Amino acid sequence: HEDALASFDRAVELRGDKFGAVEVERGEVLVNLGRMSEAAEVFSAAIAQNVESVRAMIGLSMARKFKHKDPEPALMATHLETTDLTVGQRNALRYAAGKAFADQKNFDAAFTQFATAKEEADNKFAIDLHREAFARQKELFTAEFFAQRADIGSPSHRPIFVIGMPRSGTTLTEQILASHPQITGAGELTDMRKLAAELGHGDIDKTLFARNMKNMPSGQARKIAGKYLAVRKRYSGTAQRVVDKMPHNYELMGLIAVLFPNATVIHCQRSAMDTCVSCFTQNFSKAHGYNADLRTLGQYYRAYDDLMEHWHAVLPERILDSHYENMINDQETASRRLIAQTGLEWDDACLSFEKTERLVTTPSRWQVRQPIYKTSLKSWQKYENHLGPLQKALGSLAET
Repeated sequence: HEDALASFDRAVELRGDKFGAVEVERGEVLVNLGRMSEAAEVFSAAIAQNVESVRAMIGLSMARKFKHKDPEPALMATHLETTDLTVGQRNALRYAAGKAFADQKNFDAAFTQFATAKEEADNKFAIDLHREAFARQKELFTAEFFAQRADIGSPSHRPIFVIGMPRSGTTLTEQILASHPQITGAGELTDMRKLAAELGHGDIDKTLFARNMKNMPSGQARKIAGKYLAVRKRYSGTAQRVVDKMPHNYELMGLIAVLFPNATVIHCQRSAMDTCVSCFTQNFSKAHGYNADLRTLGQYYRAYDDLMEHWHAVLPERILDSHYENMINDQETASRRLIAQTGLEWDDACLSFEKTERLVTTPSRWQVRQPIYKTSLKSWQKYENHLGPLQKALGSLAET
């Protein structure tokens, strides 16, 4: 990203006074680097000059919060009604408009944009197939299974896996950890899922992964773990620990426990309603198909919660639960608990995580550039009148 920014800066210099699409792309790089005020200036200029207006509006929504009298949210809504947009542009702009209206505390208008985006996307998700996949995990990975394979994996302590539902505080947790001088945050990487796929996870033959896991000798386990560590080395430099912050690695906890019995695993938890509503307001990729509607989202959350209960039962004391609400209410105590779990000495830099300069590309890129704030607690209540299907699907978990 730094190299990209330097190239964009040079391109702007060569073009002179002419404002073009390259500036908008430059603004997107600035957002990922956390230079939000600079990015906002770029996007505002693009909107004013009608250059890549849709991308600029979407970018501006990521780069700043909108005040009550700011005209951009209404401009986005007008753009949606009067401009010929591609399906992708329309969908992304609806989420941007929803976020902008929410900034202005116009939550009914915001929810309308989010819900309309879901309806227009018309994504389908086979929740029953997902439940069946989780059931197979529970059947395969028992306490006895792990006891019989306690020492076949790598002895390395380097990996730190941050897992949980998206929007549960995983990015904040990684940012706090990565503020420690001996920890590097590698972001959301897909390497563990690729290794699982090589073993048959997700294959048409639903028995292949289980067979390969049951028959895995120590040499193979350590070879696979070595492939994973080799990739991590690119991101880690001389850091003693490397954070892999892929939330959905919770689905692969059985494989992780076999490959890395000494790894640190941190499970991020947040109130079910806040987690699900925050997911609903995000323009996730189709890989997150459970985010298609409130009912499906609630059903998926229940399946996730059930699988995590299983992991805790068969891997006692291996997984540290880190509660988002505790982090918000008492950052130092919660942060010290995280660092203690890694076995490293405490460093006060972890209390000023917003000052840590590193690449963040997740939807939380704006939040982790700010000090801890409490407005995200019980944020679901802003949309309470619209959340009946979610509350019903969550059942008793809606109270947690």
